[in-house]
Amino acid sequence: MDRKGMVAVAIAIVVMVVWQIKFAPKYVAPPVAAPSPTPMASVSPTPIVTPVTAPTAQTDTIPETLESVSSPSVQYDFTNLGGGISRAELSKYPAESGNVRMNEFGSLPIGAISENPGEAATEAYAITSNAAGGEVLCERTGSNGLQIVKKFTLPKTDDYRMQLDVTFTNRGAEPWKSSGYYLYVGSAAAIHQRDLPTYTGFDFYRNG
Repeated sequence: MDRKGMVAVAIAIVVMVVWQIKFAPKYVAPPVAAPSPTPMASVSPTPIVTPVTAPTAQTDTIPETLESVSSPSVQYDFTNLGGGISRAELSKYPAESGNVRMNEFGSLPIGAISENPGEAATEAYAITSNAAGGEVLCERTGSNGLQIVKKFTLPKTDDYRMQLDVTFTNRGAEPWKSSGYYLYVGSAAAIHQRDLPTYTGFDFYRNG
């Protein structure tokens, strides 16, 4: 195509575009009819029901009381719930955080007694301490008339051995029978971060 033909084609395209803009009919969208209103349905309100909690039975709980008694090297915290040593702190044995503490993480006190494992091991005892004589008495009498008296004898020197004597007395009208008792010696935990499990065990004291 020569130069004149290209100019003629360009003029034709410009004329067509101008004609479309000026004279072509405009498209108008048809009007959309508004939807007819939907009749309202009658809805009954849902009642709000507030749950009612059944009353729980009231139980008489005895609060825990602690009695602190010290020997030359140990401070003992006796608890009335279970009638034993809740915690013992060795005042002359420092650890990484404070002094060494025994039975700190125990769920039962040292010296707790029960006929079945864990059963009634936290019954309330009356505690009487005699700091001058180095003795602590824990005493209770059950509904069956069985009296239990625990006598803890504290060491009077820099010793860590405590003596525990337990006396059972039947003060009821019926004969007393028992297949045996469990005596709890407390729990031990690691003192230092790198302690082995064998460090926190216990052994029997043999031959005096």
